[in-house]
Amino acid sequence: MTRVWTTNGSMFRFERGLRVDTTADLKLARVYVSVLGPEEQWAKSFKALESARGFVWNWLRKHLDLRVTPQLAFRPDRSMEHAAHIQSLLAGLRAGDAPAGDDA
Repeated sequence: MTRVWTTNGSMFRFERGLRVDTTADLKLARVYVSVLGPEEQWAKSFKALESARGFVWNWLRKHLDLRVTPQLAFRPDRSMEHAAHIQSLLAGLRAGDAPAGDDA
């Protein structure tokens, strides 16, 4: 399920698989966000998320059946970036190992 919100000229797309950690009392939810793009895009996206925090919180309050709606803390999720880096390292190793395989 993809949820798209627009506010203040910014568009947010929340995908299935979004990682959220909550405290045991559900008073705080850490929302881990991935951004595709350079550092400037990360900064711009997090600034927009911070400005839309109340909007997102209100939407959750209306759509979740909880006694208390958790406060939101947006955190960077760089796992996709890390996975891409590992993938490129492995590709480099494979390219470097191909000629050496003939000596076995």
